[in-house]
Order: sequence, then C-alpha cells, then structure tokens
Amino acid sequence: MQIARFRYFLEVARQHSITGAAHQCFISQTAMSHQMDALEAELGLRLLIRSKTGTGLTQEGEQLVPLAEKLVRDYEQLISEMEALSDRKKRLTVAYTGPMEKEILRKAIQAYRLKHPGTQIGIRQLPMAETGQALQTGDVDIVLTIPGEISIQGVRSVNIMRKSILAAIGDPDPLCRKKQVTIQELKMRPVVLLQEASAHAPRVIADWLLQAGWKRDQIIYADTIESQLLMVCLGQGITFMPEGEYGEGIHLIPMDTKMEHRTDAYYLCDTGEIRELVQILRDAVHM
Repeated sequence: MQIARFRYFLEVARQHSITGAAHQCFISQTAMSHQMDALEAELGLRLLIRSKTGTGLTQEGEQLVPLAEKLVRDYEQLISEMEALSDRKKRLTVAYTGPMEKEILRKAIQAYRLKHPGTQIGIRQLPMAETGQALQTGDVDIVLTIPGEISIQGVRSVNIMRKSILAAIGDPDPLCRKKQVTIQELKMRPVVLLQEASAHAPRVIADWLLQAGWKRDQIIYADTIESQLLMVCLGQGITFMPEGEYGEGIHLIPMDTKMEHRTDAYYLCDTGEIRELVQILRDAVHM
C-alpha cells in the first residue's frame, strides 16, 4: 500500500474533483483515476462518487478522511524525525540540459533558498542521453529536459515551460535582418544540430528537416550547445531555438511554420520538498 495514494485521496476530497486534484498533485487526470481505483481495490471499499458535476465521497470515504490525514501526518513526522537523527542537512540535486533550463533553475533556486535556507541545492548539467540514468540511480532528484527523453518506470513529469521555437540566425547572414523568414528561405542554409544530444531528439529533428526539403549533407552537428551557438554566430549554419537570450551575434526570427519547445520536470520521489521545488520552477518562468 502506497502512502502517496492516501495523499491523492485527501486532495480529491479537498478539491471535490479528480481533475482538480490531479492538477494540484502534478499528475494526469487518468493517472489520478487509476490511483483512486487502486486504493479502492486495496481497501475493498468504494470511496468516491463520480459524476459530471464533480467527485463526492461515499460514507466510507468520509470515514477514511481523518484516518488518512493521521496516516500521512504520522508518516511525515517519522521521516522528519529520522532525518533529524541522521544529523544531515536536506539536499536536493537538479539536473538541466540547456541554457533555457539553466535560467529557470537560477531563478527558482534563489526563491527556494529564501523559504528553505537549510536545504542545500546541487546543480548538474547533463547531456540529455544521461538524464534518465542519473535520475534512476539517485544521482539527481529532478531533471529539466524536453518531453520524451525519460521513460523509466515510475517517473513523474510536470510541464514547466512552453515557448515558441524561432529560427536562430547569425550576424553574417542577411536573413537576420528580416522580421519573418520562411522555411523555403531557410532551406538554402545548413542546419546545426547537437550531436548525440539525446536518445531520439536529433533523429526526430533530422527527419523533420529531410521531410521539409533539406538535404542530408546540409545537416551538420555540434558537440555542445555552446559550440552550436558559436557555429551559428559565425554564419556556418542556422538552427532552431526557443525564445530567449543567447548572446550577441545571434538573432531569433519568427518563421512561417509554428513550432513549440517544451521543458518538463521529471522526478521519481514524491516528497513535499520536491513537489514544492517543482512548483517554484513553474513559477520561475514568469519571474
């Protein structure tokens, strides 16, 4: 029996809604429904009354609320006392993969430390291909990366940021002075991608480029994001980046094709500290 299911149940009881509780707990509505079904099956009781107007509690569900509150409270007190006995400061480690995630992390850590000065925050920059293993082995607690990079069992993910993808063009290229560029215009330029950046991202982008009309020998690769941006700055090719600041010499130009960049936070341990830091990461996008 998982303690998290009782937390989810209490949130459903507070929100009177599976969807509302799922949003507060950073999981999907489908996942919340499955968790409630599993809890009912484990207890052998019907706890919820689902309807189009919301989610109510059965008599058994009402009786479970104070018991679940005590169970969760006692569990959190136990964890707190064990941490005190270990005489160790709490530590969270967050990994990021790119400059956009780095900026979000910088703002979020400042805000988190103001609320929790006793918690140490470790930061690691990792290639996308290494993020899943680092999370699974416990080397990091949270990973900020693009969707689809981490598919290990039990992982949770929360969307942190959505931004439009623009064409990144260097100063030497006359296209950098345009207010908008077309895919047809961009097809005349090489495209700089990250080499082995992740499990599948370069392949997906390369396939899209080929379908859009680029030739295979127009796709060139850089070892790091820094090298990728330098190559663009020097006019060796163009690339595609989410809205942001990438230094002098690089211009972000809207395209006639709409594309979106997403950053998600991935984590395995569903603790209060991690959930709070994830929420602060979401808020940091608008700071």
